[in-house]
Parts: sequence; C-alpha cells; structure tokens
Amino acid sequence: MLPTIITGAQLADRATYIQLLLSPQVDLHHLTLETTSITIRQVHDLTTSLQTSPRLSRLVWIEEANLLTIPAQNALLKLLEEPPTNTRFYLTCASSSSLLPTIRSRCHILHLTAKDVPDLQILADLKVFFSLPLGARISEIPKLDRVHALAWFSNLQSSIRQKLSASNLTLPQQQTLAKLGSLAQTASLQLGSNVGLSLVYESFYLHLPKAK
Repeated sequence: MLPTIITGAQLADRATYIQLLLSPQVDLHHLTLETTSITIRQVHDLTTSLQTSPRLSRLVWIEEANLLTIPAQNALLKLLEEPPTNTRFYLTCASSSSLLPTIRSRCHILHLTAKDVPDLQILADLKVFFSLPLGARISEIPKLDRVHALAWFSNLQSSIRQKLSASNLTLPQQQTLAKLGSLAQTASLQLGSNVGLSLVYESFYLHLPKAK
C-alpha cells in the first residue's frame, strides 16, 4: 500500500481520521514537531525503531508533515520508497504543496472532507442492507478506493463503540452491533493485508445480519 498524504479539513479532523485507523492490532509510531520543526534526528530515530520485525501491523503517523525540515524530508524518502514489512505511512498536513515533490510523488494524496469524519448515520445507512436479498446487496456495494475503504470501516467501528456505550440497548441490539464490529474489524485487517478490495466488500456485505 502506498504511503498516504492526508490533507484538508481541520487539524483535529485529520487527527481523528488517523485515530479511526487504529485498533489493538496496530502499533502506532507518531512523529510530531520538536519546538518548531520535525527534525532529521527524529526521522533517523524512526528508521531505527522500524528495523525490528513487527509483532503487529505498524502505522507511522507524521503529524503536520509540512514541519519536516528539508533534510528530514530527504531522509524520509528511503522509508517511503521501501516501507518496512507490514508498515503503513500517513503524513497529515493542511496542503501537500508544502512537501517536496519527491515526497509527493511517492505517496497517494487523500483530501479529507466532512464525509470522512465519524458519524453515527453510517449505522443507519448500513441497516438498509439487512433487508436486502444477497444479490441486491452486492449490486449496492459502495464504490470506494482502498484508502477510503479503510477509513469507512474504521469509522464504522468507532460508531459501533459509541452506540454500544448506550445503556438502553436490548440484548439482540447488542449482539447485532457485536457482529458488525467483528465483520468490520476483519475487513480492516484484510484491507491492511492487501486482500482484494472487491473480495473484502463482498464478504462483509454478504455476512451482514438479516432483518427479522
């Protein structure tokens, strides 16, 4: 999976997006500014920390990547060209134009909009599929690229956690949400392992609960 530059929205929205990609199965490496910049020493330290074999999937988040010094950006190029095993890179900043062209050319650029921010409406939209026959479910699968799909499944997991925190849920509702959470987590792990996008979506939608 290509490293990703996430731009747009507000700083807090970009941070929320990254948080949605995290789970107990993900080891986070977070780089942020030291005083006024992100230094070449920080990038060298990151490189060293990534040399060990990962026990978990690793996510490297470089927050406000526009604050990388030029030497730090140049030092980062090698990591972006040849990412370590099972490691994803995300650089967040207001605009990708603040980064070197050599950095931009090695990354997928995702412009964040309001639709990518967590919203409990995602559960209401998904519930529509419960009453659809299997064939109709497949035909209604949304068309998303891998990066947006990862965000969507992470958004879904976050929404499920929020919903499960309510005290007025019935046991069947709790069971349905737990099943959705399990399906979403499996889909996220598959996407992170580069399983085909269409296979991930078909498996997820075909195993959704049926309306009773």
